[in-house]
Amino acid sequence: VHTGHQAEAVVSTQSTGKEDGCVVCNNNLSISYKDVSLLYQFVTNSGQMIGPHQTGLCQLSHLMIANSIKTARELGLMAIDYKPIEYQDNGVFNTTEGIKDVGH
Repeated sequence: VHTGHQAEAVVSTQSTGKEDGCVVCNNNLSISYKDVSLLYQFVTNSGQMIGPHQTGLCQLSHLMIANSIKTARELGLMAIDYKPIEYQDNGVFNTTEGIKDVGH
């Protein structure tokens, strides 16, 4: 139910034990609209969200990331049309290698 107020949404994915290549599920990462350093890893330098076929995210994780990016942009936490320099070339996503597992 949408009440018109922005509620804090922190979603934790449950690891299914299945190695499907999804970095969010395999590392049990919490997705929050406040964690812009994580969210910017799934955005190109021109501000477009990177598709799940490139990031290797499962459908649920991709949807959670997309909704968090949308919320962060609506609240002014993330830029819409560019990726700030401090977030470029700094993350787990590398266009030549894909997503790296965190902690492995």
